[in-house]
Amino acid sequence: MSLPFGTDLASNGGTIALGAVFLAQREDDAVFEATLDSIPDAPAAAGIAAYGDENHYFSLLVSTLADGSHQARFTRTLDDLTSEAVIDLGAASGSVLFRIEATAAAYAFSIRLGDAAAPGALTEVGRGTARLLSAETAETFVGVRFALVAINGTATGIEPARFSGVTATSYSFTSFADVGAPTGSTRGR
Repeated sequence: MSLPFGTDLASNGGTIALGAVFLAQREDDAVFEATLDSIPDAPAAAGIAAYGDENHYFSLLVSTLADGSHQARFTRTLDDLTSEAVIDLGAASGSVLFRIEATAAAYAFSIRLGDAAAPGALTEVGRGTARLLSAETAETFVGVRFALVAINGTATGIEPARFSGVTATSYSFTSFADVGAPTGSTRGR
């Protein structure tokens, strides 16, 4: 899936161009994964997000800095409050596997660099409390959506962000099917 960096949202060349694809989170316990084929050139960034609305979201983006090094930036945005955690990725190359592990309590954001298809440990970059992306904090809350995100900055001529292996998995079906089943029953399996 190619995700273009979008169009200038203000039509004046002065704002950030953004492209996004959304997938509704259907269950509390879920995993959303996507592989970015390569880290985009500066000043662009690409990654994933758990999105409540434009003022309530958590995101994990990778980007290339002016000196050619790479970074991962986890951001929590809640109304007018923003916090960020940044990790240096050095001269990393190849694909990037992104993962959001969602529970009723939190969203955990992780990455794996290099050959994203190869087995290996994920590095957790940040987490956010699920309550912060709920009807308690967002006035017009209609649910959280997982998102692929590509941000262009003000640059032109940058290649689209290319994502592959986009999956969303829910883990609650087995426990739901077993509710009320007699002990030792295999009903619903």
